[in-house]
Amino acid sequence: MRSTCVGYKHSPVRSTITKNWIHNCGVLGPYSNGQPDAHGLYTSNAANSGDVSDNLIWDNAEQGINGYGSSIGPHGVIFEGDVLWGNGRNMSINGETSGNTVRGNLFLDPLIGNDRNLSGSSNGAPTNVVDNCLDSAIKASNLRESSNVSVPDASMSASGDPTNGTFSLNTTSACLAKYSRTMLK
Repeated sequence: MRSTCVGYKHSPVRSTITKNWIHNCGVLGPYSNGQPDAHGLYTSNAANSGDVSDNLIWDNAEQGINGYGSSIGPHGVIFEGDVLWGNGRNMSINGETSGNTVRGNLFLDPLIGNDRNLSGSSNGAPTNVVDNCLDSAIKASNLRESSNVSVPDASMSASGDPTNGTFSLNTTSACLAKYSRTMLK
């Protein structure tokens, strides 16, 4: 009934998901009985530390990255240097997540109301959200924020398609300074 491109659970230790293209997962709500379907990356009751970095995550029907756990959530995970755009929601940190770091990512153009780049509410230790670039406000609680840059929608966009080599990212120099990873170079 639901599909996810990459999912992991049952407490893997120090998992690494790096330098992947995660895209086009699921079916948009109007075509799946009114409900969005599919995350790009879903950390369900999982992730005992680890690294999610340098990924291009785009055009997933639901969330690009869903950091969630109902009994034990991702904890001690570093989400770094990812580019997320055009997902139903780009990223959420919910449930029993604890002590994660979201650093140096680019968040742009979520599909649902263009206001859900980073959202959620977690119950564990706060998530550190630092040095990211977003085109809308963070709508999450239980965070420690610092040095993030918010830019207007019009100054941040992606075009083309990475699968055929035509992808380009257009944004301000302040955003590009936050994104120092190698995935787009």
